[in-house]
This record gives sequence, structure tokens and C-alpha cells, in this order.
Amino acid sequence: MIWLLLLILQLNLIYFLPLNITSGDGAELVTSIALNGIAHPSGYPIYTILCKLFTFLPLGTIAFRISFFSSICAIISLYLMHKILSLLLKSNIASFFSIISLYLSYSFFYQALFQKFYTLNLLMILILLYVGIYILKKGHNKNLQFLVFFLLGLFFSFHHSGLLMFIPFTFLAIIYLKDFLKNFFFSIIFFILGTLANIYIFIKLHLHSFTFFPMNSNFKNIVFNYIFRGIYKNESSISLIKSSIYSMKSYFYTLKNMIKIIQTNFPLYFTYIFFIAGCVYLYKINRKIFLFFLLSFITYSIILGKLTFSMQNPTVFDYYIYANQYFLPMLSLYAILSGIGFYFIIDFTKKRSKLVFNILIIIPFFYLLLYPIRLKDNLWSKNLAVYQSRVDKVFTKPINSIYITKGDNPVFQTTYLKEVANFRNDICEIMYFKDAKSCPISCFENGRKNDIYKTFSLREFINSHYTMKEPHIFSTDNFKNYLIYFFPLKILSDYLIIYKGEIIKKHEIFDNPTSCNIGFIYDILEDDSTLTFSDNLTKKILNLRSNFKDFYNYQPCIEHSTDDYFTYGNCFSTYVRNNSIDDKIKEELIKYNSALMPYILNDENLKKQFLHTVINE
Repeated sequence: MIWLLLLILQLNLIYFLPLNITSGDGAELVTSIALNGIAHPSGYPIYTILCKLFTFLPLGTIAFRISFFSSICAIISLYLMHKILSLLLKSNIASFFSIISLYLSYSFFYQALFQKFYTLNLLMILILLYVGIYILKKGHNKNLQFLVFFLLGLFFSFHHSGLLMFIPFTFLAIIYLKDFLKNFFFSIIFFILGTLANIYIFIKLHLHSFTFFPMNSNFKNIVFNYIFRGIYKNESSISLIKSSIYSMKSYFYTLKNMIKIIQTNFPLYFTYIFFIAGCVYLYKINRKIFLFFLLSFITYSIILGKLTFSMQNPTVFDYYIYANQYFLPMLSLYAILSGIGFYFIIDFTKKRSKLVFNILIIIPFFYLLLYPIRLKDNLWSKNLAVYQSRVDKVFTKPINSIYITKGDNPVFQTTYLKEVANFRNDICEIMYFKDAKSCPISCFENGRKNDIYKTFSLREFINSHYTMKEPHIFSTDNFKNYLIYFFPLKILSDYLIIYKGEIIKKHEIFDNPTSCNIGFIYDILEDDSTLTFSDNLTKKILNLRSNFKDFYNYQPCIEHSTDDYFTYGNCFSTYVRNNSIDDKIKEELIKYNSALMPYILNDENLKKQFLHTVINE
């Protein structure tokens, strides 16, 4: 019966799968996998290699195949939940409850469709959880101890949240201390073997494979910038651990935030009753397993929350990036304990009241009421907004133009279009990092493909490729006023016209992050010292304005059925902010009410913040 259920759930996910790139890091991950490169730190070699195997399937686009891998990991995770419950109860009723409740939770369903590694991360953590319970049920096994250490080592080449499983396994080590110490030396060897997956990063960096991040193949770069995510500074793995030591008050906010995540993903409030009942019943049948479970739950709620989601007032961005991705292990543990509690309650009532039993037995089917909601907020197969808006944005740029953006996702999406989809290789996009001395480049130089993707000096790149001149005729202030009222310039909402020189102060590009969206359009002028525009360039601008609307395909943004934060922002930045878009179409786009994330839906402050962010950022 469980196999039939999982097959139905998998087929349902296939119907929802996106046909092309998703937002967030999806485009970067797909591009890295397609080009045999390296993803952002920690590099994720295990994920990259496994996804690469899936790209050989004769199914849809490469992006679709990688999303399919996410869905497969999600379904195997559900099967592992069934296996865990079978070890404890051997109850199909408990499995059905846990599987359906997690499957229809917002974050799990979302990540099961995305081109990201969070369902694989969940799968690996559930394997460790299953092994831990198996040891507590059957007794110590040295081979399983070696497996645990090997998997923990693998997490050094994957999402570091998996390393937190050492906390509940420390409890097991204490219980089986003698056996644990006897096999400790070989366990360390297996742990090191797991970490050796990072050799993939060394090889790829040495071969100058595709990556947006530092290209040096030296030991310091690999260990510090990649494995320990040092490139992210305050969000590196080491910095997060240090930050958890301070501010005890933030534990209160962590608890509050965890409760909101659980409420959002399991909106049927009676699940709290089953969760508590599950804890009581598990304590009753096996105290050691209960403590192992409790430690695992605390680890992936309070401890992980303290590291990543302990802010007093989380922003829309925080909910989208952290709450919606990192806490799948917590949600799965909650679902398992709720399933145990559900079994405990119906088993208790079965012997006492058949009527109550018959009422309770239909409760899992109440979760099916959430299915239409998932149909609305996660129907990615009908959503091409991210892909189409990026195509439109790139398509309308002049030939041989260069533009600088401060958002990593637009660069990821453009690189996917150019490198995987082979679309518009005559433009160059550079990503500007705030407070960074270098940034990734996604372009062709002098008509030739740049195969070495690396960080580079933005100042050096511009100085070596393009003449940097201050305006000769107007003062800076007068020239800015001139630009404001210069009619043709108003059509170019995301970049400014220049001729071999900057129209703002030279250093503003580097010192003021808000001035990063500057584009370069080149045309031949007879006199370098003037700021007049040639007739040819003026015609190009006017033609671009008259034909601008014909280039655009608004439908994906008007009809998109997801509540994706970046998708919504893409629609605004590409269409609503553009001065050449017809006002009626703008009104339609603005009036369109995407299904806001459940985190935002019932929070007026977050609603306002959401709209303010996507309109003004």
C-alpha cells in the first residue's frame, strides 16, 4: 500500500515540476551542473554529481531533470519516514498520517519542486536518523558506526546543517561508549573518507571549471572560502557558530520563530495534540529512542534556528531564504512524532469507542484540503515568469552592451540563458558585490567566449577594456539634471547611456552600491570630447522605444501561479518599472495578487514589507 501511495505522490510532483529554471539559486545550480562546474560554497559536489547523472535522462530540459531529482529525493525521504515508523510501531496508519502531513506542508512541497539541494539534505539526515533508531533497537553495530561517520564526513561537502547530527549521535556514543571507543580510530578514517568528496572542488578549480566564486585551487581557498563558506563573511559556518554563543535573549525569538514555521506548514492546529501525544507515547515505549528523537528535534529547531533564524522581527527575505529552506528536518521530525501520536490516540479510542475511532480515522484526509492551496502557490509547470522576464530583459539590451547588476540571481539567470540555453551571447553582465573587491563576470569579451569564470577586479576590468572619462562640457550636477530631462534616456530603466565615459563620478560605481545598475552602450562619435549623441545612436534609442512593447511577453507574470518572492520581484523589475510599458498592462500586473507565502499571508506588516521590497528594491 505504501508503494502505491508514494507512486501517486511522485506522479503528482511531476505534474507540478517547473519546465525551466526557477528563481533563487536555481539557475546557478543548473548552470554549474550542466557545465560540470562548482556551485556556490560549500560547492555541493555530491549534489552536483548526482544531478549530473539525472541530466542524461531523456526528459524535458536540463532544468526539469534537476527538479525531477529534487522530487525523487523528497519521495525517498517520505519512504524513510515510513521505515522509521515501521521500526517503532509497524503501523501503516501512522505512516499515512506522517507522510500526507509532511507532503502537503508548504516548505516540503516547495522544495520538492525546486532546483535545490534541500530534499537531498533531508534524505541524508533521515538516513542518519534511521540508523540511530536501528542501533537503539537492535544494539551497537560497528559497520553502522562507520556509516554514520562517513555520512557526517560527506556533509562537509554538502549543506553543513547535516553536521548537527553529531549532537544526537553523541548521546548514542555515551550509551555504547565501550564499543564506540573500540571502533573510534576506524570511524575517523571513514569520516575523512567522506570529506574527500571535496577533492572534486580542487580538481574543478585546478581545471578552471565554471564557477562564480574564487578560482584559486590553493588549500586556503578550498578550505576557508568553499568548505567553511568563508566568502560569505558573517554568514560563514564558523561565524554562525560563534554568533550562537552570544545573546541568550535570542533563544526566545528562535522559539517564537520555530512555532510560526510549524504553524505555517501544519495549519491544522490539532496536530499539536498529536505531536504531544507522540512524545508521550514514544517515551512510554522506549526512553532511549525518545531522548534520541528529542535531541534531534531540538537540534533542527532551537539549535539550527539559533544559528540561522533567531532575529526578533524576521523580514520577508528571512522567511523566504531561511524559514522556507533550512527546517525540513524539523518538519519531518514533527510529522513523524505527530504520526506516532495519531496512532496512539486512535489505538486508545479503538478499544473504548468505535464512534470516536471512526471519526478520528478520517482526520488525515483533512490534510487533502491543503492540496488546492498547493495547486495555487506551487504550480511551477505553468510558471515561466523567471525565465521569460530574464529573456525579455536581456533581449531588449543593445548589441555589444555591458551592464552591471548588484543582484546575484539576475546574473545566475542570465548566465544560464547564455551558457546553457545559448541565448544572446553579444552582451556582458557583471555582478557587483557590496563591499567586495571583485565580482563574477558573465560575458563574452571582444566577441570571444570567456571560458574562465572567476572573480576579478571590477575597476581593473573597466579601466583595461573601456576608456574612463569625466564629462568635459557639463559639471557633474548640471549633467545629472541634463540626464533627468533627456527624453530618450527615460526608456532605459535599468541602465544609463554613456559614450566611453561615465555620466556619474568615476568612484561612485565602487563606493555606492545603489549606483551599480549602470550599462554601457557604445557608438562611434567623431569627437571624444563632446557629450552630444550621434544621429545613429538617437535613432537606435527611438526605435528601441517604439518597438519595446513588442519584445515583451507579459503573460507569464500576469498568470504565474506561484508565490515565489524572487519571481514576483522579477515581474516588477522587468515590467512594472519600465517606462515604455503601457500603463494598462502595468495596472494589470500591479493588481494581480500572487498567492503570497503563507508566512506573509496572515501578517499585515510582512505584507506591506513584501510589496515595498519588490517595488522599491
